Amino acid sequence: LPICIAVLGSAPLRATHDAREGGLRQALAEVGLEVVARAAVGPDTDLVRAATRELFDAPCERRPDALFACDDRLAITAMDTLRRDLGLEVPRDVAVVGFDNVPPSAWHAYALTTWEQPVASMADAAAELMTGALRERRVPRREIVVPGRLIVRRSVLPPKD
Repeated sequence: LPICIAVLGSAPLRATHDAREGGLRQALAEVGLEVVARAAVGPDTDLVRAATRELFDAPCERRPDALFACDDRLAITAMDTLRRDLGLEVPRDVAVVGFDNVPPSAWHAYALTTWEQPVASMADAAAELMTGALRERRVPRREIVVPGRLIVRRSVLPPKD
């Protein structure tokens, strides 16, 4: 059976979360997979919990095998919901991956696998762009890619040999 992957995003940060989900979809397509269920919610914890329950209420032929949350706050709330409300074990029953590597992601209770953005490098690049714009009195249109890194913790199972 193909892997069933769900995505949880947040509506108020739509542009950021859309970009993150787009990157996920592109990476999945490269290995022949796709997202089969998604939900976008506001920042309220109760809404995140409800959306998580809905995603795991048979959105595809079976319960999702994995959940990608567009930020770690969503992932942590989803993990709590999966465990407490649905009785699922992370990662045995469902893998969970977040984005941002916020400090609670490393807590033993979560051990969340997450994507870490290079915040200092991003800030340096932004400062360089702003300084150049002030000097030249115009804002040049440039795209700067600053690579991040995957932080693998216990919210996913190791790959099978």
